[in-house]
Amino acid sequence: MDDCERALQRALRVSGVVLLLLVQVLLVACRVSPVTSIPLVRSDDYELYLSARINGVKFTCWLDSGAGDRIYLERDRAIAAGIRPTTHGRSAWVSSETMIVDERAKATLELGGLKLDDQEVVVQNMPVPEDCVLGMGTLRQFVVELDYDAPALHLYRSATYQRSATGDAVAFTLKDAGPIVPAIITFAER
Repeated sequence: MDDCERALQRALRVSGVVLLLLVQVLLVACRVSPVTSIPLVRSDDYELYLSARINGVKFTCWLDSGAGDRIYLERDRAIAAGIRPTTHGRSAWVSSETMIVDERAKATLELGGLKLDDQEVVVQNMPVPEDCVLGMGTLRQFVVELDYDAPALHLYRSATYQRSATGDAVAFTLKDAGPIVPAIITFAER
C-alpha cells in the first residue's frame, strides 16, 4: 500500500467520523423538533380545541382521546364543506344506550403544515355542541405531546422520537384506537 492509498483511507476514516457526527446531529434535531406544533384553546372544563382544515374548510375541533381514529362532523357542516358520505357505519356516544347508523366519508385533514389524506369522517347529527370532534387516533403515526400549560399539540416522528429526560412516561394500552390508562384518584377531603 503506497502513501496515496494510506492517505485516502485516513481521509475516508475521518470523513466517516464527520459523516457519523452529522447523522447523529440530525437524529437529535429530529427528536427534539416536532413535525408541527398546533396551538390549542383550553375551555373552562379543560377540554382542548384546535383549528383544522377538512377538505380545505376551516373547523374548530374538540380534541378527544376517546373518539378513536375518526373525525366526527355535524351533518350540516359536513355537507356545507362538500363532504358527501359514501358508506354507512355504526357508532355511539358515551351517554348513548345503543349504536346508531351513521354515514361515512373520506377527507383530507390539515393541521398546521401537516396534511393527512384519506381520513375517515363520521357524519351524523351530533349530541354535543361542537361541529367537529377529532379523535386523537387520527394522529397514531406520530408521537403526540400535549402541553396543557401553553396549551399546544406537538407532533413528532415516531421513528426518531426520544422523550426528554425530564418528561414522565405513562404506560397505556389501546382499546378501539383509544388509550386506556390505569389511575388512582384521591380526593382532598375524603
